[in-house]
Amino acid sequence: MATLHGTIVDQATGEKLDAKVHVLDASGNFHYPTGALMKRGPGTPFFFSDGVFEVSVGRGRTDILVERGTEYEPTRLVVETPASGVLDVEIPINRWYYPQEERWYPGNTHIHYDEKETQPDRRLGIDCSVEGYNVTCVSVLDRRQLPYASNKSPIGVMNEFKTAHHVLDIGQEVGRRRRRRNRAGLEPSRSAGRGTPRSRRSRTGRRGPGRGMALRIA
Repeated sequence: MATLHGTIVDQATGEKLDAKVHVLDASGNFHYPTGALMKRGPGTPFFFSDGVFEVSVGRGRTDILVERGTEYEPTRLVVETPASGVLDVEIPINRWYYPQEERWYPGNTHIHYDEKETQPDRRLGIDCSVEGYNVTCVSVLDRRQLPYASNKSPIGVMNEFKTAHHVLDIGQEVGRRRRRRNRAGLEPSRSAGRGTPRSRRSRTGRRGPGRGMALRIA
């Protein structure tokens, strides 16, 4: 077995980026690093990367797919892996859209992790980053007294996850028929039409309902 050492960077700036990664060997088997955080839900399996990853793969063709939110184009790279040793691969991904220039900020205003999630803080720390969100709202949910992992946090802004480019807010879900407003006073945008870059839906690696959308700051 060889070690595939990958580095994910912004194609224009060379900055290392968090992303979702899918690695297939020559037999079509999915490979991922030991202990890696995995995407939840159906569809193509991905592991989360902080910009650098290592996986063990066999000799032959190796297919790498990298995705990061909706602002970057999905990038596929095919390499020939040796029988042993280390293969270093740099994977540049192209950013095709800058919604912030038009005061649109990608976000998810409805996230919660169910009782099966064993690492909610770790997942929350990278879940939003690999999707390129600027705004994230976690919903405290009371449903059939299930111990939702994301219910442990107090209402308000979570400063430990806050950065210059990302704010994370904890809010109370109050019912499907009522619009949910968080403490920051932000609501999901309804003005952007389907199919436009700012309203493209995206999926996060979590269980439970969620909405990928953009928020416009006037």
